[in-house]
Amino acid sequence: MVEPIPDEELEYVTLHEGVDVNSFSCCSKPEEIDLEEFLKEDALRCQNRFFSVTRVVFWGETLVGYFTLVTDCIEKEEMIRGDRIKGYKYRFYPAIKIARLAVHDNYRHRGIGTNMLIEIFSIVGGITENVGCRILTVDSKPTSVEFYEKSDFRRALVNPEDPPKDTIPFYFDILHIIKARKSL
Repeated sequence: MVEPIPDEELEYVTLHEGVDVNSFSCCSKPEEIDLEEFLKEDALRCQNRFFSVTRVVFWGETLVGYFTLVTDCIEKEEMIRGDRIKGYKYRFYPAIKIARLAVHDNYRHRGIGTNMLIEIFSIVGGITENVGCRILTVDSKPTSVEFYEKSDFRRALVNPEDPPKDTIPFYFDILHIIKARKSL
């Protein structure tokens, strides 16, 4: 078993022109090719157009992962009835979506994905100080379902009449993270 990489050894950098992403590889599974292509071909362009923000993660000089965040919403009906926010009368909840999250093939199972998720929670918690947002969403690749389930994400309810997708939608209520930030 490989040793986990401690979070304090990871450096999170917002993607910019000077970051070389060409060494990043996460294509060991065919369904993940688009994750690598996005980082190398589209992430900076999308960021420069204010569609998304991508943060790359370094361990020393090595690019070991990245994640991309965008705004989103989730329909009340997609959440388990007990998870719905009492007294909220609107059809959609504002959300932040993890549009992409990937770990370099050579650094999987070393805690990087979990550490990135903790960083995402921190970012989203900070956003809530200025913008209303309560839910974190992600459309998971089938190979990542276990990761999100272990991280306490809930599977969104899907209308059985909708056409099947290549991803599985999840959501996470960040209320306890917001409360924890306010109590510091």
